[in-house]
Amino acid sequence: VIFGLLLRFSGGFGNQAFVEVTTLIVFINIVLAIFNLIPVPPLDGSKLLFALFPERLAYFRNFYERFGIVFIILVIFFAGRAIVPLAIAIFSLFTGVGV
Repeated sequence: VIFGLLLRFSGGFGNQAFVEVTTLIVFINIVLAIFNLIPVPPLDGSKLLFALFPERLAYFRNFYERFGIVFIILVIFFAGRAIVPLAIAIFSLFTGVGV
């Protein structure tokens, strides 16, 4: 957030290398935050999802946690195209700069 606001309010003035590094820092952090919120164990999004589950679905939760790494691999291969446009939209919201 700090680097995003710094990039937004700097107005593109200053050293070009600083602007590029700041842009990269903000974009990578946004992509990692979105990836971490995917509801697949052991990522943090799964903890949010499981907090909403009733106790009677404990079997599903155990199955889901057991094969979480397989689901992560599938998400990386098939949902990667959905993460990047969302990250670009959030990046533009924070920085006011289009990628």
